[in-house]
Amino acid sequence: MLKRFRFLGSAVVVVCILVASPANGQELSDDEILRLGEAAEAMEARGVNPDDPESIAIIAEELEARGMWWSWVPVWEVRELGREVREDRERSRLASALSPFSPAIRLVQLRARLTCGESKAKAEKLYELQRALTEATWFYGIAGGIVQQTAGAVAGRFLPPIVFAGFVTGIASTTVGWLASQYANAPCLAEGEKWARRPSLIPA
Repeated sequence: MLKRFRFLGSAVVVVCILVASPANGQELSDDEILRLGEAAEAMEARGVNPDDPESIAIIAEELEARGMWWSWVPVWEVRELGREVREDRERSRLASALSPFSPAIRLVQLRARLTCGESKAKAEKLYELQRALTEATWFYGIAGGIVQQTAGAVAGRFLPPIVFAGFVTGIASTTVGWLASQYANAPCLAEGEKWARRPSLIPA
């Protein structure tokens, strides 16, 4: 299902690069562009998979290591959150193989394992992660626009990985946003009973 967004992610990066101008690029210093490029090279070398919630932590790790990650969700928690989401997916696939009920019923049964507070907290962290990834996508778009107008070894070295990083951060943002919506809108447990309303409606 998430693969349908691959074209959208790449289109966003291309648009970012096309509309980025030297004036816009003043938001990024030469040093910041260098750090973004180095993080992009590292992401590419580590084979980041933007459809894999646990692999998305690589993006946060490489950007944080170079002072280019701004989020109240720390990197270690991004990795832990990704691991939990992957486990939820695996339980869902297991339920799909074992349960005679419809896919909709299986999803309700799976999500009802979480309390409403747990579901809401997970959704809020995922929405924050989506915001940070979207910001990173635009930074890579601006950086790509600047590097594209630069001749020489810098452009030859950094433009391909920067385009790659913009693509994967865009897809990762879409992936995480979709996951956040699932946690925010699925049934959950409240006082031991199935809760029919969305966790996003539960008072803080």
